Amino acid sequence: MTINPNMTFLVRTKSNRYVKFQLLSIYKDAPTSPDYRSVTNYYTIRYVKGDGTRLR
Repeated sequence: MTINPNMTFLVRTKSNRYVKFQLLSIYKDAPTSPDYRSVTNYYTIRYVKGDGTRLR
């Protein structure tokens, strides 16, 4: 799986607030050059929470 950190997702929560996030890595300890031995299912994300009307 190839991760594109330039892709940003926007999610609206149940309480009508917004969260913007990027998926940076799916590997344990987020190695810069993962190989076939790298352990997966460890998600590294970057996120910003909105105040209900606007994201920073």
